[in-house]
Amino acid sequence: MFSRPCNTVHAEMDPTAPAPLIAPLVCSLFGTEGDVTLVAGSILHKAYGTLTIKEPYRCSYALNRNRYESVFGGDLKATAQDATGEPRGIELCGHPFYVGTLFQPEQRALKGELPPIVRELIWAVERCKATRSPLEVR
Repeated sequence: MFSRPCNTVHAEMDPTAPAPLIAPLVCSLFGTEGDVTLVAGSILHKAYGTLTIKEPYRCSYALNRNRYESVFGGDLKATAQDATGEPRGIELCGHPFYVGTLFQPEQRALKGELPPIVRELIWAVERCKATRSPLEVR
């Protein structure tokens, strides 16, 4: 097994890591669906057009709550949270589309629906293409 610095290790890859960035959830979210509150004005909010959504999960890991201060101290922001206040979506400020979610919006495609976040990504690419600016942080 290769080693990684403690600040970026994933507990699924190294369960003995003392301070993993990604840690196991106390209670797995695998196969569940939950309400998520979005931050007004965020990319996720724009994509869904509402502040509250319901999305499915297929995970047993999340950001380690003991690492929130180091993760969210700069331009990376939590822009979605569950009913307990835990981050369920992140975005990088100033980037046209740098979004990560703990929920699985792509599962809507299995029902024949275009996931709002996929539509927003396509629009971000089109906007960047129209302005000839790269899809990267400026």
